[in-house]
Formats: sequence, structure tokens, C-alpha cells
Amino acid sequence: AMLWNHENHKWMDTTTSIGFGCPALVSWDLSSKHEDTITTVVSDADLVPRMSGATLVNVMLDAMSYDWTKKAMLDLELVVQHIKFPQQLLQFANDTFDALDRPYFGQITDKRVDPILFPPGKCIHLFRDGDGTAGTYTNCSLFSAIDISRNMLDDHMIPPGYHRAMLNWMRRRTNDWNFDFEHNLLGLPV
Repeated sequence: AMLWNHENHKWMDTTTSIGFGCPALVSWDLSSKHEDTITTVVSDADLVPRMSGATLVNVMLDAMSYDWTKKAMLDLELVVQHIKFPQQLLQFANDTFDALDRPYFGQITDKRVDPILFPPGKCIHLFRDGDGTAGTYTNCSLFSAIDISRNMLDDHMIPPGYHRAMLNWMRRRTNDWNFDFEHNLLGLPV
């Protein structure tokens, strides 16, 4: 809505907006053009700002071309050691992978689609840094690929994602580990 208003109503040029977890929905040129008026906040590995047709195709190709057989062999070796299976099981599994699975991985193209959609405006990235949550302005092109992680869905949600990231960032910034926002965000009707 803010992009449309800026394009169609010149009196809106003095207004600004902040979006949280905005999807990748504008071209690079349009995103850059509105850096002064639109800010997108992205929580760590949030899937939505990284998700477009191109990035979905790329993550699918990455998953299809991932050679999981090496990890499977490591797991199988541990099982054989602990349960005392015959060693021939390892050779059988490796031969089966060679015949049925490994040739498939080489058939998947290594070419990826260039993303054409990005989050709008300038981006603030809130991310886990091993000691808490840090935040920095960053180029929106940072979000041109899906970051596969176990928290990529939670990071888009309010309580486990944005609220936690901003609360941790404020606690670190104020050096007050008991800091809390004045409003009860988690008690608001959704």
C-alpha cells in the first residue's frame, strides 16, 4: 500500500512505514527507490522475506541435488558398530547407493534461477549471534535465497520470532536483562 501511495499521491512523500517480515514482492529497482520511506525488519532466518518463485525453485533444486548418501553411510557405520551387524551390510548399502541413488544427484542441474523479487525498502536484519540478538541495516539482496534452518518458520511468527528478537535486542542494548516492553504484545487479540 505504501508503494502504491508513493507512486500515486505525491503528498504521501513525507510518510514512512515499517514492515515486519514483508514478503519478497518488489523488483530490486523499486525496493532501492523506496529505501528512504520503507523499512523492512527481518527476523533471523524468517522464510517469508526470502520466498519467491525463484528462491523456491532454487531450494527445491538444492534439496534434490543434495547427496545424502554419505551421511546415511556414517549413520549406518555407527549402527553396525553398536549393534554388531555384519560388515557386509555396509558394502551392500554402499553398492545400492552407487547403483540406485548417486547417479541421480549428478543429473540435477547446478544452474539456479536469479531472484527478481526482494523485500521493499531498506532492511534491518535481527539475527542470533551466539550471545543474543544483534541487529544491523543490510542490503535487501541478503534475502535472495532461502536460509534452511529449524527456526525459519518460527522466526516469522510474533511470539517466537519478532517479539523475542526485539526483546533480546533491547535487553542487550539497554544492558538490562529484565527489560520488557510496556505493552503486553502477547495479550493483544489476533
